[in-house]
Amino acid sequence: MTEQKPLHHISGTRLPVILSGIVILLVLILSLTGIFMLSRRERADSMRACIYQDGTLLHRIDLSAVTETYTLEITGAGGSNTVEVRPGAIGITEADCPASVMP
Repeated sequence: MTEQKPLHHISGTRLPVILSGIVILLVLILSLTGIFMLSRRERADSMRACIYQDGTLLHRIDLSAVTETYTLEITGAGGSNTVEVRPGAIGITEADCPASVMP
């Protein structure tokens, strides 16, 4: 009869190569996961506001970078709006359109 080899035996030097490949794959997956999580956190920390008129982007404002309050006048066919930009906030303070509703 032939001698049976243990189940954990893989021919020759293939076992160290396979284990090295698994370790490298795990390190790669963990690294990519870390990079993804850091990039998501970075995006969550910044607040942006985009002002569109008739489908056209007029202003893109990083509200987390605003240090002083300022206003923007947006004028179009329907009237004009005064937009107030503050650190971390934005809002319409005046509007001359017929449905002007201010909080």
